[in-house]
Amino acid sequence: MRITFVTMNYAPSVGGMQLLVQRVAEGLAMRGHDVEVITTDALRNPGASDPGWVSPSTDEIGGVLVRRLPFARRTHRVLRFTHRISRRLAHSLSISQPARNLAGPLVPRPISPRLWLATAKALQKRDVVIGVSIPYSTLVAVGLVPGRRHAALVALPLHHDHPGVTYRRPARMALRRFDAWIALSDFEVGFLAGMGARREDIINLPPGCDLDAYPQVEPAEARRAMGLPDRPTVGYVGRLTAYK
Repeated sequence: MRITFVTMNYAPSVGGMQLLVQRVAEGLAMRGHDVEVITTDALRNPGASDPGWVSPSTDEIGGVLVRRLPFARRTHRVLRFTHRISRRLAHSLSISQPARNLAGPLVPRPISPRLWLATAKALQKRDVVIGVSIPYSTLVAVGLVPGRRHAALVALPLHHDHPGVTYRRPARMALRRFDAWIALSDFEVGFLAGMGARREDIINLPPGCDLDAYPQVEPAEARRAMGLPDRPTVGYVGRLTAYK
């Protein structure tokens, strides 16, 4: 099959979303499928103060064709500045949270006409197009690009649940237009069904772990190596951001 992933970032960008998509894409390529990834040329979130830059624009990684398209960097700088000013003004005037969240929802979404155009072409020519991560326009684009399509649409929402998270109407509309949905947990199955996805077409596919890729270390040995005391320890692996 000819399979296309539409995602905000891809290797060498680092993150859980990036690694999951890369492992699945390369696994499908190893099975003989024609796999491509449509993504941005940002190393980090386009809404970051320094999103970074990845080149070349076209690359092959692990048998997967990677197409990196530019996003609107100047537009994102304006949105980030507007969001920052509106938050400060709202705070000084004691305006409620919903009212102050003006440009905020657009800041992290990669605004890229070329990415939308590439997605539209993939919908006409490919067999399967997979939209990745519901907070971002990479999933919304797959669900809302108008016109007739050849491809089957698959959603990989990677829902992030934290206090105050909401999805606006375009995201909810896009989510309902997919042919199938991939959930990573029983909780996400319930979330997708609540958003309008057909429960019978939701595939619960928890991400696995390649145990052969990691050394087998006894807990006592690991504690000694890291200088930890022999008592309950909490570990965290991820980016240092407030919502995580």
